[in-house]
Amino acid sequence: MSQCDISLNQVMKTPESASCESLRLLLRRPDLDDATLREAVAEAVENSPRLSALGDSGSLVERVLSGEVPDEVRRAVVASLCLPAPRAPLAMPLQVLEREDARAPFLARLFGRSRARQG
Repeated sequence: MSQCDISLNQVMKTPESASCESLRLLLRRPDLDDATLREAVAEAVENSPRLSALGDSGSLVERVLSGEVPDEVRRAVVASLCLPAPRAPLAMPLQVLEREDARAPFLARLFGRSRARQG
């Protein structure tokens, strides 16, 4: 995919993509593409007896993705989603693990005193 194709895809979003975008924001998972999100919603609808009882699973998936379902149905779908692991690597924040006064004896640090040298 060339740079032009990528920029066109970002500028020209279809209504389906926009509805998937709202679900991505709700889930806080910007790494999920439309196909993965659609598969996860379809699987959640098919595996839930409560959601399957609401009607045709194909039309329910479309309604969930477009946001045309009541909040309670959308919450039930979100609660039963099985999503893949995030693709972005987890990064440990940089921090110093050694204390500045690590060379002082433990009890002196504990009581806030330094040991005077005798001699």
